[in-house]
Amino acid sequence: MGKRNIKKLHIILLLLLVAVICVGIWLWQTNREPAAAPSSTLKSQHATLQNASGVLEVHMLDVGHGDCLLLISPSGATMLVDAGDDGLFEEVIDAYLRALDIDRLDIVLHTHAHADHIGGMDALLSGDYEIGCYLRPAAEAGKPTKKYEKLLATLDAADFPTYALWAGDPSPLNTWDDAVTVRVLSPLPDVSYSNVNDTSLILHVAYGNTSVLLTGDAARAAEQAVLKYGNPDDLRATLLKVGHHSSDSSSSKNFLRAVGADYAIISCGTDYKNPKPDTLKRLADYGIPPENQYITLYHGTIVARLDGTTITFTTEK
Repeated sequence: MGKRNIKKLHIILLLLLVAVICVGIWLWQTNREPAAAPSSTLKSQHATLQNASGVLEVHMLDVGHGDCLLLISPSGATMLVDAGDDGLFEEVIDAYLRALDIDRLDIVLHTHAHADHIGGMDALLSGDYEIGCYLRPAAEAGKPTKKYEKLLATLDAADFPTYALWAGDPSPLNTWDDAVTVRVLSPLPDVSYSNVNDTSLILHVAYGNTSVLLTGDAARAAEQAVLKYGNPDDLRATLLKVGHHSSDSSSSKNFLRAVGADYAIISCGTDYKNPKPDTLKRLADYGIPPENQYITLYHGTIVARLDGTTITFTTEK
């Protein structure tokens, strides 16, 4: 066989070898099982992209005398704060979340253990929503109600983590959204609380130069504790969620002065003759005029949009 033919044979054999290797790689890639990503991660990424708006949204749902707020971060992360009273979940909260195509709540929390804030939690937790984690205040006052004991038992059996928080504790709030800073200002670990309202989680949520202070039902004792033992500058916010449905037991003068808000949102029904005129006057005296006071009783569901510089509002009514 000539040298030329031998060279051709070598080339043919080399090409055949390359072809065999390529076929083998293709078969290996085809038959191997893909690495499975956790379903919660996939859903979370989907929800984040779906709900991302580039602004911090604060939705105060009209649940009558009670609280339920939905926060959506600029990247689309979700947080539900309280769940209203009994009997409102399906008609109001569930319907609202589904209208926004939300099937995952990255954080769910209750500010304190009263029925008008945790009434809808059992229905929420037993539904088909994916929950990232649950947060509650670490402080307690008095004997827990049967409703609250049932909620705690549900949380103990849940497949997501639960965190009991004091002011300053690390938690998933710290990583909720890279562009948003969330701080727990109350309850304080060195303070003894005798009233369940005063155990409320007080949260400061900041995006750029705009922020909202969520106060639950914190009354004057909790407000004064934050002013005395915390840093009053931490309270300063653009938007105040008024404590305890505008009750006279909250929104003390010193507290309002420290917050220095430009706007207020109030969740209340006609129960207990809310909103309280004296509280509305104090809000006006400390920088929040009547036209900047948004009240679910009059406006229905309220949505505040914080873009880092300004706040805009839309209301149901």
